[in-house]
Amino acid sequence: MEEFRAPLVEGLALYLINNRILKPGMFESPADGRCRIVRAGAEALIRGWETWLDRPVKSPRSKRRVLWRRLVEEQVVAYAGHVAGEAPYQPYVMDY
Repeated sequence: MEEFRAPLVEGLALYLINNRILKPGMFESPADGRCRIVRAGAEALIRGWETWLDRPVKSPRSKRRVLWRRLVEEQVVAYAGHVAGEAPYQPYVMDY
C-alpha cells in the first residue's frame, strides 16, 4: 500500500545502503544492460526487510506500540472493512 512506501520501503533502502549492508558487489550488470541483485544481496535484503518490520511504531488506531507488520495488518483490515462498506478508510499518516 502506498501509505507505507516511504516509512518502510524507502526507509529500509536508505538504511541498507547507508550502513553498507547492501554493497555494489551485490549487484551485477550483464552485457544486455540490465541490473540484477545476486543471491547474497537478495539474502541481505530479505533479512533487512524482516528486521525492519519487527521495529515498534505507535498505532494511530489502537494508540499502542505495535510492530510495523502489525500496523500494516491493521490497515489491511481497515481497508477491507471500507471496501465492504462498513466504515470510511483512514490511511496511515506517519507522525514525525
